[in-house]
Amino acid sequence: MAVAYDAQGHLRFVSARGRDLGPAPLDANYPTLVYQDPLEATWPFERAGLSAAQVAATLPAAFSSQVDEIEVDAAGAVTLKMTSPVTFVLGEPTELRQKFVAIASVIAHSTLRAGDVVDVSVPDELAVSGPSPS
Repeated sequence: MAVAYDAQGHLRFVSARGRDLGPAPLDANYPTLVYQDPLEATWPFERAGLSAAQVAATLPAAFSSQVDEIEVDAAGAVTLKMTSPVTFVLGEPTELRQKFVAIASVIAHSTLRAGDVVDVSVPDELAVSGPSPS
């Protein structure tokens, strides 16, 4: 389960298949789905933004409560923004099990700082970078 804002700014529950399941309370404690396409004015999570809903449905219990936003861009690349705030770049929503294992390992065994970006798009070749300069 996840939540997303509709075009009118109302928070909605979202299914694993990207369907709008109806109103959600503002204090709903689920990851928020974000689709980054400025031209998209309709509900994107059943089409181009579907990978965000699919990733939300497969998040492991080990760190799912730490995921604040699941963002998917117009090319389909997925990014997890954590509550810490650290960002994990998943890239294409493939090899999710391996990518989730890599994320759990980084969380458990690394010291990350606010703003760090961890690229797990190739799970065996992690890359960690600091926050981008403002």
